[in-house]
Amino acid sequence: MAASAPSELAATGQGALNGIRQAGSAIGVAVLGTLGTLGTLPGTGGVLIVIGLVAVVLISLARARS
Repeated sequence: MAASAPSELAATGQGALNGIRQAGSAIGVAVLGTLGTLGTLPGTGGVLIVIGLVAVVLISLARARS
């Protein structure tokens, strides 16, 4: 997003990108916290393990592309 912004709006593009990253991080923490409470229910103990493994795979794929 920041690279596609015109040079006179580069700071605005960078600020928007940082805002989106922070919002995504906050939502991710909220979702994982909610799913963490599911682990106390019978039969849902593996939910966080599966989510963690998916996150590791997605992060490694994203780093391999760049």
